[in-house]
Amino acid sequence: MTDVIEPSRETEQVRLSARERHDAIVGYLGSEGRVEATDLATRLDVAVETVRRDLRLLEGRGALQRAHGGAVPVSPLERPARPVADAASTSLGAAAVRFMPARGSALIGQGQHCLALASAVVEDKRRWDGLRLATTSVEVAVLLSRREDLVVHNLGGTVGSDFAQHGQWTLDELDRINVDVAFLAPSGVDVEGGLTLEDGRDGAVASAVLASARRLVVMADAAAVGAVGFWRFGTLGDVDVLVADAGSSEHALAAMEELDLTLERVRG
Repeated sequence: MTDVIEPSRETEQVRLSARERHDAIVGYLGSEGRVEATDLATRLDVAVETVRRDLRLLEGRGALQRAHGGAVPVSPLERPARPVADAASTSLGAAAVRFMPARGSALIGQGQHCLALASAVVEDKRRWDGLRLATTSVEVAVLLSRREDLVVHNLGGTVGSDFAQHGQWTLDELDRINVDVAFLAPSGVDVEGGLTLEDGRDGAVASAVLASARRLVVMADAAAVGAVGFWRFGTLGDVDVLVADAGSSEHALAAMEELDLTLERVRG
């Protein structure tokens, strides 16, 4: 009779992705006030050096402050916003701000392009007439709060390592509001594939944003135009304005020009 070899616990256990590890570390830190690298390695079932690498990366993003043997929290108000070093993000944000109403309400999503848009709003010479701005990004909220003529609403929810908010709390808050225009930056914008993101949590939030907005402005860099991600939350028919990198696929942009939307080509 042939012996059956039982799989070990290590073989059975599904390894967490880097993003899941980062979110878990930030979550432990928020609830416990301090984390130790050796303890995190045990909890996450990875090598201590992997944890140390994660902590260095999270510190670089401003999500925590490394301390001897582990890390301690950093208050969101003490974190400098990430510099918008990407020329494409800066150009997209500067172009998209022209579609921001001076009054009424708007929503800015998450990600580097949305952070660039928030920066453009802060630097804009216009006087915002009490514009209400909601966001699902801690970084965007902190940046927008520099302008006293804005009313900034951070919708709350579970905060990931990229400062984006998600979960039922965020979805419930989005279900309660209506905005004149929403600004989103999907990872995929394609005529057939629609508006897509890679993470289902972000996709659920984007779907709720879409339902709460009367108009939608999408910002797309060259990598996003013509790309199709895993989680579809909308179609090109939902888009009123597409602010796209002019360096994108000409074939993809030509197809989008045939649609009932305003296409703004931006040279990065």
